[in-house]
Amino acid sequence: MASIMPAYHVSIVVEDVPAAMEDLTRLLGLTWAPLQGDALFAYSLQGPPYIELIKRRDGGLFDKLGLHHLGIWVDDMRGESARLESLGSTLEFVAKDADGAWLPGCFHQTRDHIRLELVQIGSSGPKLARMLNGGEYA
Repeated sequence: MASIMPAYHVSIVVEDVPAAMEDLTRLLGLTWAPLQGDALFAYSLQGPPYIELIKRRDGGLFDKLGLHHLGIWVDDMRGESARLESLGSTLEFVAKDADGAWLPGCFHQTRDHIRLELVQIGSSGPKLARMLNGGEYA
């Protein structure tokens, strides 16, 4: 079995990321890392699990409001993705670069439509740490 770390974020799709940040600050006392990607997403500073807010976009993966996915660190994303597929969890989406190579995150769905995001810790972990310390995720 591949190495899976505990869930590190819960993602929610919202209409307006800054407004949702304000609401969750007022209601729950959350504080936030800087907005990323022209207000496309933000992470709470409290966690794990962190709260990730993602701006709703028509068509595609982020077109419906509400709870979206559970983000999970993995050591070997391709291997873990193959393992989940072999157990009946459908590969829903994987981002690829211009040469067709997988980027460090993919989405699977369970039979009950629970969406799991597998994130390669070796490449994405340092980016998250930088963002949570006030920098850019890039």
